[in-house]
Amino acid sequence: MLLESLSETSNTDREPGNSAKLQRALKGDLDNIVLKALRKEPSRRYASVEQFGEDIRRHLEGLPVGATPDSASYRASKFVRRHTAGVAATVLIALTVMAGLGATLWEARAAVQERTRAERRFNDVRQLANFFLFEFDEAIKDLPGSTPARSLVVKRALEYLDGLAAEARGDRSLQMEVATAYKSVGEVQGDPMFPNLGDSKGALESSNKALAILEALDRAVPEDQQVRLGVASTHQQISNVLAFTGDTVGAVEHSGKALEIYESLSGKLSKDAAFQTDLVTQIYHHANLLKSVGRLDEAAAEYRRAVEISQGMVAASPLDPQGKIHLGTSLDGLGNVLQEKGDTPGALENRRVGLATREELARLDPNNSHYRRQLAFSHHNVGLSLVEAGDLASALAHFRQELSLFESLAAADPKDVQGQRNRSLAHKQIGDVLMRTGEVRAALAHYRAAMDVDRDLSAVDAANSQAALDLSFSEGKVGSALGNLGQTRDALRILRTAVARQESLIAKDPQHILLYNHLANSYSRLAKCLLDSGQRKSAVEYYWKAVAARITLSKRSPTSRANRGALAECYANLANALGPVDRQNALKQYGSAVELLETLTADRSNAPYRIALADALSSSARLYMQMAGQGSKSSTHMQYWTKAKSLYQRSRELWIGLGRDGRVPAEHQQAIREVNSELARCNDSLAKRQ
Repeated sequence: MLLESLSETSNTDREPGNSAKLQRALKGDLDNIVLKALRKEPSRRYASVEQFGEDIRRHLEGLPVGATPDSASYRASKFVRRHTAGVAATVLIALTVMAGLGATLWEARAAVQERTRAERRFNDVRQLANFFLFEFDEAIKDLPGSTPARSLVVKRALEYLDGLAAEARGDRSLQMEVATAYKSVGEVQGDPMFPNLGDSKGALESSNKALAILEALDRAVPEDQQVRLGVASTHQQISNVLAFTGDTVGAVEHSGKALEIYESLSGKLSKDAAFQTDLVTQIYHHANLLKSVGRLDEAAAEYRRAVEISQGMVAASPLDPQGKIHLGTSLDGLGNVLQEKGDTPGALENRRVGLATREELARLDPNNSHYRRQLAFSHHNVGLSLVEAGDLASALAHFRQELSLFESLAAADPKDVQGQRNRSLAHKQIGDVLMRTGEVRAALAHYRAAMDVDRDLSAVDAANSQAALDLSFSEGKVGSALGNLGQTRDALRILRTAVARQESLIAKDPQHILLYNHLANSYSRLAKCLLDSGQRKSAVEYYWKAVAARITLSKRSPTSRANRGALAECYANLANALGPVDRQNALKQYGSAVELLETLTADRSNAPYRIALADALSSSARLYMQMAGQGSKSSTHMQYWTKAKSLYQRSRELWIGLGRDGRVPAEHQQAIREVNSELARCNDSLAKRQ
């Protein structure tokens, strides 16, 4: 069988074309088997036919044979020949895996390169965005006419920030940049302390986004002073916007939180000039809010602290304008509180020093719109104190300078809503002085100009309570002027509109106590117009409403001398309306007015209160004379004449004192003559009845 196999193999391989195969076969296992079988040495030959046959069988089955020296490569070659298909598949798979691995490694390397390029592009965009959001905006914000450019920056910045905020998680530095950018955007959108676009809703949204990021960073690393300062300044920005949207309680709350943070850091940063700037700014912002809710003593104390810190800044760095900027603002604010408390000389003194400080800044940098804006405000406030002091001509000059500054700023930057509001404010003040000097038509022209501006601004930002309040002011003033000109129907219509607008604002923010002051004034204007048109009953109704609003304000702000003086005026107006129909009640209201004014005239320097008291006394005396004239010689009527004489004498003494001080306005000269005439009549009547 073995020989047959060999013979078969031999015969087959001898066929033409198979000689190459035979040579390869003989070089392999079969060659070794034959050679081993033919060895001369018995020890190297097969020991038996069985061993010889086993090698032949293994050769035929593709297994390793004993005649061929053993090695790893030999066994591997035999294995491959036996499992050609499987090995081929395995090799193919291996090659595929290797190719895939190579491709993956190549793609990974390409991805790393792409990520590097993307990070480089991201950093480039980040730097560019930072330039526009911070450096570019900082460079242009004080330039006249910059609001449209800042608006474009805001639009692009919001698109950038909303996409970037999600990418910033885990990157503290980037989160800080995003928060600061949101805050800057909020400032341009609607922070009333700066030129803005009038978008208070957008400003609150951006500011709250900034606050959320900063508070998260602060919780993670509480000792990071930069983050804490960012939280504080963002609280104050939110406070600014809330104050203008009518949320006084929220404004005070956020401002208080900001001040707490600054004060907690003041010990560590007492030598840091930038921190001192932020601290003093926060103090007078908070003081202004305290004033708005009637906490006048606290407000005055905070303003004095701001003045002291600002003076220290000026002394430490005389050439640095920052100290002077804050000194001017602090003095102005202190003057406002002192005026509210009835201290006109103190208010005027502080306001004049603030004006001089701001004039110096404007001379040093005449193109700085912020300096010019603050200078205009100083003219405004000095004018207000001069009005209270009775110097209307000087007050009007300051108000005209205010308007000139605001007109030039508004012309340079017509998109700045705060600048437009300031124009309206100046027009109103000029109109008020002109009304007091009897130039009603000229006053009406200024009031109408103010109302046009206020209507436009209210339409721009319907959520802005300050804009609505400003519109109600101009409406009330236009209505009052129309009433003086005899255009009663139009006057009553617009006066009622102003009242309704303010009533809705109080319903929205009942804690904003200054709204009660404004509403009382509006009630009084409407009542006067009603009285002048013969509608006495309705007039009395609105005068009572004015009194009620003033009493509410007195309870919440008991130290406000200005409100007590205004309440006395309300009582006197009510008494005047009641006089022809209810003399006893009218005398009671005059008595209330006199009682309040007597507490306010201990300071002889306050001429307006002394004039008001002299008027109230003579008006009461006039009623007693009317009641005395209805009888003949009864003891009751003698008492009326005696009471009238006493009241006229007190009134006359006040007028004489005012005349000695040179404080009697021209429009009151006739009142003095009337008092002298009526006093003489009382003396004659009493002499005849004795």
